[in-house]
Amino acid sequence: MTLPGRTTLAGAAAVAAVAAAVAFGLDAIGSPGSARARRLDAHRLDDLRHVARVVDVHWTRAGGLPASLAELADLDADATEDPVSGRPYGYRVVAASTFELCATFDADAARPRRDRLWWHPRGRHCFRLDAEAARRRRR
Repeated sequence: MTLPGRTTLAGAAAVAAVAAAVAFGLDAIGSPGSARARRLDAHRLDDLRHVARVVDVHWTRAGGLPASLAELADLDADATEDPVSGRPYGYRVVAASTFELCATFDADAARPRRDRLWWHPRGRHCFRLDAEAARRRRR
C-alpha cells in the first residue's frame, strides 16, 4: 500500500477549500433563484412606488383619490401589473386620503435601515398610504 503524496493531499485540500468558499458564497448571496426573487420583488416595489406617486399627484390635482387605477391617465399600464403573473396589483380606497396598494412578493424584504414604509413579508402584502401625509412631506 502506498501513501498519498504531498501533491495529492495539497490538491485535495485545495478542492475542499474551493468547495467551502463556493458554499459560503452561495449562503451569503443566496442561490440564483433567490437572487431572481429579490430582483422581481424590487421591480414590484418600483411599480408600487410609481403608482403611489401618480395617485398622490391625482389626489393633489383632483382633490380626491381615484376610485380605480384605470382613472389615472398618467399611469403606464405596465406599472399596474405583476411582472410575472400579469395580474393587476391591488388598489383600494380606505378613507378620504388613504389608500392601499397590494402585491404578492416572492421573498421577505431585508429589514430596512431607513425606508420602513416599503418593507414586506413573503406572500401577499398591502401598503397603506396617505396622500395627505405625502403632500405635507413634499412641502
